Amino acid sequence: RKCTDFTFSSKDEPSLKITFSKFMRRFFYVLSFFLCFVTFGQGKYQLSEDHYEKALNLYRSKSYGLAREEIDQSIRYVRNAKAYYLSGLIYEGQGKELRAVADYEATIKYDENFSEAYFQKGIIYLKYHDPQQAIRDFTFLLNNTGSETRSVYFEIDPIGNKQNAVMSLQNLEAKIHHYRGQAYQKNGEYDKAMLDFEKAIELDANPDYLVSKGLLAFSRGDEIAAIHAYKKAIQLHPDHQLAWYNLVLIDPTAEIPEGLVGKGGFGPTLSLLAARALAKKDYDLALEFYNKAIAESPNGLSLINRGRVLTKLGKLVEARSDFEKARYVDPSRFEAFYLIGNTFFFQEDFEEALAYYNQYLSIDPEHAMTWYNGAMAYLELDMGEEACNYLSKAQFLGMNEATILQQKYCQ
Repeated sequence: RKCTDFTFSSKDEPSLKITFSKFMRRFFYVLSFFLCFVTFGQGKYQLSEDHYEKALNLYRSKSYGLAREEIDQSIRYVRNAKAYYLSGLIYEGQGKELRAVADYEATIKYDENFSEAYFQKGIIYLKYHDPQQAIRDFTFLLNNTGSETRSVYFEIDPIGNKQNAVMSLQNLEAKIHHYRGQAYQKNGEYDKAMLDFEKAIELDANPDYLVSKGLLAFSRGDEIAAIHAYKKAIQLHPDHQLAWYNLVLIDPTAEIPEGLVGKGGFGPTLSLLAARALAKKDYDLALEFYNKAIAESPNGLSLINRGRVLTKLGKLVEARSDFEKARYVDPSRFEAFYLIGNTFFFQEDFEEALAYYNQYLSIDPEHAMTWYNGAMAYLELDMGEEACNYLSKAQFLGMNEATILQQKYCQ
């Protein structure tokens, strides 16, 4: 039939109605499925965002365990760059830095220009001795200094605002040069490291950057450049502990102003000054520095060293007290046994001295001086056989004095 002549007969109507009915049912089925799919998709994204916002607020309040639960839920619904990035920050908050790296790598998988992830993982790679990867990450950032950063890391926007861009990486350019310089230094690329440190100082005259430059210069044998860098750091920050410490370490003429000596944070430098005075046999000055260092921050090494000074000054009871405190503060300070033994020896309590010498020798049987001092104690007690046995051990370990005494007492 021609299209123009096409008509329906009465017998055609039932099949047409059935076909049209099936079509409509299928149409509504597809439409319902589509609407259901769209609704489910919208619900999934909303749930993900809700969990993300909760995780962000918990992260800011340092509730890392609860934040971990929320961000894991967010990622289960939707995987995206910002969720993985926040997950990495939470892992860092929990002290799981290497686990955080995996999430920062995942962040970049979903957004290859996510600058903060490069920054965070670059620092971790630097810390955990992968300087080559750290260099790559920091170089990426320096090549993209116009990239926007998000408030979740820098916390400039306290209410979050869904991580609206709040600043540019240009604000961190000096810091990134400094970090990359440290990575180059660890990688043995010292010229590149120095260039980065100098660029960082050019962008921001920060004393920390100058100290890094000084340390690199000193490691390469350039003491003059190192001293210059430390002094410039001190000009910028007169009580910069690390600058003073390193300056005093290599410049014997350096003197810390009296007003700074009593300030907090100078414990290591005071200990260094005390050691320098001790080497010059200026025991009173050494004691003065150790007293100030220990008052600020008591630690095993400082107590051991002050005890040595007190022993030199003949203050044996005070010295013994310091050695005992050193063992309490730091149980790994086994040399305290030997030193306590010496205080008893000088007080002519030879039996007590031997008790401590033997206790130390049970830990360090290769310490020639303890064998020798023990021999001296046995000789004072008229125990020649034991003394000769100890002298034999001391001689075997290289003490010439023991050989002389053996010839005198052990023939």
